[in-house]
Amino acid sequence: MAATESDIRAGIKGLMEGVTDIGLVYDYERWAADWGDYLDLFKTTIGGVTQIRGWTITCDRVENIQHLREFHRKVYFYSIRGYMGLDDSEETEKTALGLAIDVVETLEQYPLLNSVLTNGTYDEDGWPFVDTFEPRMYGGVLCHYTEIRCVVFEKGTVEYEEG
Repeated sequence: MAATESDIRAGIKGLMEGVTDIGLVYDYERWAADWGDYLDLFKTTIGGVTQIRGWTITCDRVENIQHLREFHRKVYFYSIRGYMGLDDSEETEKTALGLAIDVVETLEQYPLLNSVLTNGTYDEDGWPFVDTFEPRMYGGVLCHYTEIRCVVFEKGTVEYEEG
């Protein structure tokens, strides 16, 4: 039996939480009407330093695909967004990019529940990847912003029926 979307999302979160010094990980996109409240959702203490360091996981879309006219299955497209306070004197760019790479490498290593992680190619030869890595302002705070893309193909199949 294939994993549900909820199972897949929880699996991604669990894998990410295993990354050293990852910060806070939410399995959904966080929102707040006030920027201060929003930033508080991502404040954590790492190495004795209170900082912004958090991640969200969201499913952008779900498709049904036909594969080789033999079966069809669901495909889940995920965006993983990371936020980390920027401090040039501490060379945080290196830390932020290192965390993004660690997340990608962690996701590459594990078949996720009953599904398979890929980068969105229907031939399943791809991997999760860092799509965006840049500085952005959040509520007056300059942060490193990261987007990682991954696609999960449902492993369970449903026989294709001619119609």
